[in-house]
Amino acid sequence: MNATGDVSGISRRTVLRGSLGVLGLAGAGALAGACTADEEDGPRKRDAAWTFDGSVYGGLTVDGGTVYVPTTGPDLLYALDARTGDTRWSAKGGNSTGTEPDMVAVASGTVFRVSQDGLVHAYRASDGKRLWRAGPLVQEGEPDRPFVLGSVLCVQLRARSDEDGRVLEPGVLCGIDTASGRVLWRTDMSWLFTPDPERGVLFRSTPDGVAACDPATGRERWRVPGARGAGAPAFALGPDTVHLVAGPKGNTRLYAYDATGGAPRWDVPALDGTISAAPDGRAVYLHDGRGRLHAHSAADGRRTWTATTAPYARDEVVPYGGTILLSSGDSYHGEDGRQLGDDRPGYVLAHSTRTGRTLWRRNREQPSWTLPVPAGRLALVGHDTAWWAYDIATGEPRWRLACDGAPADDPVVRDGMLYGPNTEGVRAVRV
Repeated sequence: MNATGDVSGISRRTVLRGSLGVLGLAGAGALAGACTADEEDGPRKRDAAWTFDGSVYGGLTVDGGTVYVPTTGPDLLYALDARTGDTRWSAKGGNSTGTEPDMVAVASGTVFRVSQDGLVHAYRASDGKRLWRAGPLVQEGEPDRPFVLGSVLCVQLRARSDEDGRVLEPGVLCGIDTASGRVLWRTDMSWLFTPDPERGVLFRSTPDGVAACDPATGRERWRVPGARGAGAPAFALGPDTVHLVAGPKGNTRLYAYDATGGAPRWDVPALDGTISAAPDGRAVYLHDGRGRLHAHSAADGRRTWTATTAPYARDEVVPYGGTILLSSGDSYHGEDGRQLGDDRPGYVLAHSTRTGRTLWRRNREQPSWTLPVPAGRLALVGHDTAWWAYDIATGEPRWRLACDGAPADDPVVRDGMLYGPNTEGVRAVRV
């Protein structure tokens, strides 16, 4: 699980949409053409199992045999057969201002949709019948992905700011009864929030620290402090530990707390970066996006190795088996904020989880729009207007799936299928 303290509120999808809008059709065509010549010597092309056409900028969710796709212009929610792509039903939801997609969660036969206009809709998963509507919670805000804990839908809409960073409308975090749509509680927006279904708690990060909250009431069960004046701390959940990075610049520390009651375990000096916990609970990784990657033992905080990655890498890393996967930043994620069209090449990179040694690197002429997403022996990455599959062991490109638009969000892999959202729709392919 990855976490970062960046609270800019601007997402990759926002910049992608804006960049393509400025470039226009001619610019988008030029990008696709530039990539075609380079890809002639690339891996074999795969045909999509099915395609869906529409403006899709993220929020895609797969549950059971159904793919739920929120679209903009028109603002609809589609339920597609995961095997064939056939439309099972569609429903009107809220209204998007055209900068961020709606977000979707599915639980116990109900589909929940959170819109940028602050409305929350619940639909029956079998036929799309609307069950209730809640809100508006705010007049306008960027929705984070919602989730269900028990009988509570946890929803967050981020603050709306102007170009100078002034807050125009504060964000909100709230709990909604899944059966009736009644708002049970609401509080200020969290910089980071994530569910812990095993313990039935909601973890949230604010400038005061990280708190474990009761999803039914929003009340804190326990809290661990952050560093005074250092902003909201980054955190990540291990199997039984909350790992926290906090402290002023130049004096950052990595903390470990028991995830059940918040008892402190250890703390050590650490790199100021994005934190990722290994799925097996044995290690914690810190990456600053500027070429420094540190590994710490989750048992005692001891730093086990340091490695040099590459410049303008994404802050997030993806631990998977014995490999740590990284990709280059795109127009927004680059450390100096350079925009699309600045001729910054992309790459995909793998390091050993045991030693930090670089295992392989594959360079691309086009930016990497997504993190690497593991799928068995493959790592899936969006480049320009295609999804590429890399062999995790060797880095060798195995195949690519062309799209009509740029990959807009990380793909979803479920039951041997990749569902890849792009600015012109969804492409599905067996992996």
